Amino acid sequence: APDDADPCPAEPGAPEDGFCPPPEEDEVAESGPAFSLLPDWFLDLLRSGAVRATTEVEVQGLSFDVDRPYNQVWCYLRFGDGPVVTIGQFEAIDETHWDIAEWVGGEDSHIWVPVGDSLEISLSCMAIGEWPGGGESVYSLGEVSVSHPSDDWDGQAFQATSGGGDGWFRAGYRMCSPSCEGAGIPAPIIHTQYRWLGRERLVWAWYGNPEEITGYMVYVDGARTDYVSRNAVEIDDYLPACGETREIAVTAARVSPTEIVESAFSNVWMLEGEPCPYSMRVTFDVLDVHDPPADEDGLHRPGPIYGEFWLATEDRVRGLEFNACWCYVGPGATLWGTCDGLELTRRSYDIQNDIFGWIEREMASCLGSGCRSDDFFAPPTNQLTIEVPRDGTVTIGARIMDCDERLNPSDTLFERTVPIRGVMEDGALLPPGDYLLNGDYADLYFRIETFPGGP
Repeated sequence: APDDADPCPAEPGAPEDGFCPPPEEDEVAESGPAFSLLPDWFLDLLRSGAVRATTEVEVQGLSFDVDRPYNQVWCYLRFGDGPVVTIGQFEAIDETHWDIAEWVGGEDSHIWVPVGDSLEISLSCMAIGEWPGGGESVYSLGEVSVSHPSDDWDGQAFQATSGGGDGWFRAGYRMCSPSCEGAGIPAPIIHTQYRWLGRERLVWAWYGNPEEITGYMVYVDGARTDYVSRNAVEIDDYLPACGETREIAVTAARVSPTEIVESAFSNVWMLEGEPCPYSMRVTFDVLDVHDPPADEDGLHRPGPIYGEFWLATEDRVRGLEFNACWCYVGPGATLWGTCDGLELTRRSYDIQNDIFGWIEREMASCLGSGCRSDDFFAPPTNQLTIEVPRDGTVTIGARIMDCDERLNPSDTLFERTVPIRGVMEDGALLPPGDYLLNGDYADLYFRIETFPGGP
């Protein structure tokens, strides 16, 4: 192009770019009849970023409930960097529900959001209620701050609960671009989960014209699972397993033989499974005898013995009891009463084989009645398993007693307990390992394993 017709004579440019350098990707496009009508000073503002293209969004209040009855409720609302606006006082619907729709919605709730930005909403609320000592007092109901990208501006419902106040409020709302008028069927608001007659139920509210719909579609984890005519559904079949979550949403729907018309999705209601149990298994391995005291005969030979091992939490106890002791308790027992059973004549005893196993072999060797081993008993295993409290400890304990002849009180050979935390504060499980309980005359070796699931 000749210089007198070239808009950019000092810079190279192709004819399709108007003989100027091609625009950068983030530059405002200036082609088309609309831009040809814009004055140069406004185009300069667009290029500089001082003025940005915007999208119109309407925010519509759907529901508003509070933690307890109040006499008056009002709020302070702010969109983005705009001014703080007082809304209310609200009209009471019942003791804990207030009408926010009159104040949030329509022409006064249209916002222009820069293209590419999220819509920021801040809401803080106050209330006047009865003071416990008499009279009235002002209470803070806390505040919420939320951010919604443009994908949220399709009429779907949201719910936000406040924090940081003397009480709380929960607000339901939706956003539509450019307007909620003509945006189709309004979305429901899920607000309550409760148990009734042994069944778990989920309830929602819908603020539209009942003649526009025939019922509601229920979605679980994004899949349509049910259609109901009322604003409630039983959810026992959808409750997640322990440690898992599921998401439920509903739509208001108009169903006819030829079509199904649905609203945008409601707010998402999260179903949380019960915390998964954790269990602790303790194996009582070895009893190591050392420096036993002399008995009534002056012998350093403990026994016969009996005792127990146990695990205990605040609400349950698991135990293993054994007896390898028989004592004569008849006439003259205080003079010549004797005891018979397992005596600990060496240092180390495997609890399963050398103690429980010895008892079982003695019991099996008795071929008739009247055997001294008739009084013996032992558990089939040296392991105990118990459910682990998440915020507490498991007490591991053992007691080994030494039978004394002539009806003398039994001596305590070993008695110790130790609290063990199976689940750490960060949720990690205690790693498996071998442990030792030291006693005056014996030591107990045991192994701990923690694992997910019930005992």
